Amino acid sequence: MNDGARLAAAIRQIVLTVERYRLQAARTAFGVGDTEMEALSQLFVTESSTPTELARHLHLTTPSVTDLVDRLVSGGLVVRSSHPTDRRKIVVTLSATARSKMEDMFAVVTDVTLRATETLTPAERTIVIDCLASVSDAYEETIAAMTAGPGGRFAAHIASPAAVPPGPP
Repeated sequence: MNDGARLAAAIRQIVLTVERYRLQAARTAFGVGDTEMEALSQLFVTESSTPTELARHLHLTTPSVTDLVDRLVSGGLVVRSSHPTDRRKIVVTLSATARSKMEDMFAVVTDVTLRATETLTPAERTIVIDCLASVSDAYEETIAAMTAGPGGRFAAHIASPAAVPPGPP
């Protein structure tokens, strides 16, 4: 296995393991499934969201998100309130309890990561951080290409991976 394949496999393993942790935390701390946890994670990052914005992020219909938000409200995990500038809209935010649990969940991720990298020098940590940021950026570009339509770079890459030059560094 070449270095690129080994790095991709290692990152894939991290992603899968962190996802398993996130889903276990969803079940243990929140008593919810993966879609609900994705909504809670999005609200943690964005602070608040309209149901339409959540639907777009979760790739769900607005009625499905309405049902999801109803479940989260009844579970005491989110709060609905009037939009600050458009009275026709509502916004959804995490409840104080859910925000606290999310902070605790991410604190565990931080602690685990620090423990796993404690033998690295500050310079080595910087290299790892820069590498992971580059990988994240590359995936964001790939996601953008996927949404560019049937003629996008991603579609061409799937058809013939070797024929598509790499994106910007």
